[in-house]
Amino acid sequence: MKYKSEQNIKAERIRKGFTQRDMALKIGISANSYGLKERGIRSFDLNEFKIICQTLNCEPNALVNF
Repeated sequence: MKYKSEQNIKAERIRKGFTQRDMALKIGISANSYGLKERGIRSFDLNEFKIICQTLNCEPNALVNF
């Protein structure tokens, strides 16, 4: 199931000009694994989410909807 946070991460990643491979390299996982996480099949862990926020230069609240 895809949640709004994955959609927000994808939209922000594309807006900032990063590929899934770019993000995977920053996090230290495979591009395939990143794709599964961005599609909501698997979850990003807290450290991965922190790196995503730093890489995209955005606040966590901008990516997570409560």
